[in-house]
Amino acid sequence: MTFSIVARCRRTGMFGVAVSSSSPAVAARCA
Repeated sequence: MTFSIVARCRRTGMFGVAVSSSSPAVAARCA
């Protein structure tokens, strides 16, 4: 199972992204 979250700063307009998974090395597949 994989969870993703995206957020935007109201002040700067910058975005942040996080990915969490129970599978090893999932970041290599999502990047």
